[in-house]
Amino acid sequence: MHYPEMANLGVIRAAYQTFNDGEPGRLLNLFDPQVRLIMPNSGNATAHLWFGRDGVVRYFALAARCELFEPSEFLTSGNSVIVRGRLRHYDRATQQVQEQQWVHIAALRDGLIAEFQVFEDRAQATFLTSTQVY
Repeated sequence: MHYPEMANLGVIRAAYQTFNDGEPGRLLNLFDPQVRLIMPNSGNATAHLWFGRDGVVRYFALAARCELFEPSEFLTSGNSVIVRGRLRHYDRATQQVQEQQWVHIAALRDGLIAEFQVFEDRAQATFLTSTQVY
């Protein structure tokens, strides 16, 4: 792994750690001021394209609170880091605890997260983590 990839991986690992530690201010500083946060069209209030750090703040205000948010695998390719993991949260709409797998793809620029895309569909997550990254 080359130094830029190691540095990008460090930023992403820090982002997940600060999220799990509940440190939103520190987490926000890891995002580029012009970040694009791309959420899946899953039929909930967070399905949207969010822009800038203000968009990240608005997204997290609407997002479900997780009982478990666990990244399990990190893959690097150039300026991108792909992360696979799982989460468990209480779904207000169904009033049930839901568990799901996810894949996140982060593109970094100048040591900050410039784009962050979320895949929560099990088929998409399986496809993305079972194919080679170029």
